[in-house]
Amino acid sequence: AGVSIHLGFSVDETSALCTWHLNRAHYLEAWGDGRAWDGTYSVAQPLIEPLFGGRSAIELMALVNGDAVTDGETIVRRSFDDMVGGGDDRRWRQVLKEGVLPGSAFTATAPAVRRNAIAAAIEPMRQSWQQNRDGWEVTFAAHPTVYDGRFTNNGWLQELPDPISKLTWDNAVLVSPAAADTLDLETGDRVTVEVGGVSVEAAVMRLPGIADRSAVLHLGYGRWFTGGVCAGAGFDFYPLRTTRTMGAASATIAKASGHYPLAGTQDHHTIDAESVGGRGVQKRLPSLFREASLDHYREHPRFAHDAEHTGAHVVHRLSTWAEDNLAGADHAWAMTIDLNSCVGCGACIVACQAENNIPIVGKDQVLRGREMHWIRLDRYFKFGRTEDGWNPDDVRSVALQPVACMMCENAPCEQVCPVAATVHDRNGLNVMVYNRCVGTRYCSNNCPYKVRRFNYFDFRRRGPLRQQPGLLLQVEPDYFTRTQSTTDSPLPEMQFNPDVTVRMRGVMEKCTYCVQRIMQGKIEAKNAYASRPEEEKAVLKDERIGIPDGSITPACAQTCPGEAIVFGDLRDTTSRVARLHQTPRAYEMLEELHVKARTKYLAKVWNPGYHVEEHHDGHPTPAHESEGAAHS
Repeated sequence: AGVSIHLGFSVDETSALCTWHLNRAHYLEAWGDGRAWDGTYSVAQPLIEPLFGGRSAIELMALVNGDAVTDGETIVRRSFDDMVGGGDDRRWRQVLKEGVLPGSAFTATAPAVRRNAIAAAIEPMRQSWQQNRDGWEVTFAAHPTVYDGRFTNNGWLQELPDPISKLTWDNAVLVSPAAADTLDLETGDRVTVEVGGVSVEAAVMRLPGIADRSAVLHLGYGRWFTGGVCAGAGFDFYPLRTTRTMGAASATIAKASGHYPLAGTQDHHTIDAESVGGRGVQKRLPSLFREASLDHYREHPRFAHDAEHTGAHVVHRLSTWAEDNLAGADHAWAMTIDLNSCVGCGACIVACQAENNIPIVGKDQVLRGREMHWIRLDRYFKFGRTEDGWNPDDVRSVALQPVACMMCENAPCEQVCPVAATVHDRNGLNVMVYNRCVGTRYCSNNCPYKVRRFNYFDFRRRGPLRQQPGLLLQVEPDYFTRTQSTTDSPLPEMQFNPDVTVRMRGVMEKCTYCVQRIMQGKIEAKNAYASRPEEEKAVLKDERIGIPDGSITPACAQTCPGEAIVFGDLRDTTSRVARLHQTPRAYEMLEELHVKARTKYLAKVWNPGYHVEEHHDGHPTPAHESEGAAHS
């Protein structure tokens, strides 16, 4: 009696309140079953043995209930047999092979909407807001990266910027600039948020696009268990959220004393300084992020190359050096990013980080602009026009644009490296030779896209730190005495991709188009050629070994849920990427520099479903300067 057991992945707050803590097996380590949204039955099989001897939920419940069967596979098989009406080895093997049981979906029904019940449920909220019309409204939302807090101890997700606020390693009270001005608040100032007599002190962040007198509170931070990553991160807004205020609540917000540093990434590679109020961004945005309405696209299908529309004026296509450096390349690898399909989720960033052994640097390094992501997601607000320029309180829409190394054929980085550490290889790729790099960082200075990353520390043996006031070097005490190969756990080595070099301090790095996957694809193509009959090889002896289109997919393209990223060989004129490069929507970012980027964007075409008036008043693009409603 009085015994409580917590089955979890880590010893956290719940564990501290329970009698026992049991290691939980990850879903990739355990047997399980479930149903899809339409009721289709599926079986999950483990990929590896549990690393820490963990148990799944169904195995624990079998033990608690005194079940004679406690093995996960047997439990799932027994459930399957009960569902299909007896043991059927053939159907079981079929489900294990295909993952789902055909014909197991539920019968579709048309649910009835209980409008009266919905109205009764929201009536207390409406009355509360009516009583507090001059006050503040706070909206509770799951965090875009750590969700409700369950992923807060995951360093990849902590350092993944929020797609809109671009905030890392923390949450904040998000308010509009106009609302912040009423309380004389700047980003990082502390405020006290009170709901129903319960108050929380947190940092505020000014963010355009939020309604005045309204604040957004992301949940999941402020956890108090001593996790290696989440300890001391952010603010806990759960005390403000009750069963009566699950989604939103009336609140009071008052300025408090003190300042809290927030680590955002958007302004690390900004086009202009804050002192000019974003005017440079708004002027150049039409050439960086090209878009138009569907009606305009139908009338002008080549709008992405119209200087009047985009403001990108390409004076000439002349180079100061001969452009024959790639004449003998075996391939012309290239990429397209469809701005219509990109939803700004950031999955490509994490996939790239996992695939290419990109380190987590910690909040202290992000504050210094030293994040190591090879892909960044630029976010731009598009403001309404005024007589003096643009109104930052009038957000018409948001533009989200992934940016990585463009694999320039006329690469500016190569021209300034004193030791030829960045060069083009036989694959036509702009690559880094790590053991040549001496860390001058000239290449980063000369990169117009600012997509190169420098290892200021040996991040393999430096833990991700937050802030440690008073420490000049921002490292653990044993950083300089611990050998490079010393680790406290084999887990980091298990996480590393063995096909990708782990970089050291003083080395520059960048996107490689996942060259390790390219090499694997070439090897597989050669092996397939070698296995052909001799008579076939005799016929093909004068032809180069072809790599089937689509057989090589970088990690970012593989992970993208919208399939916005397409990769392939331009020398294969039938490849998908070659065809996309020739479409009217394809354009190069900063094409006026004539770097001949291999990565091209497909301009966005938006259809708001309602009329949006477009003005041609001499400004670069009507899409950005429309006086109509914001488009999505």
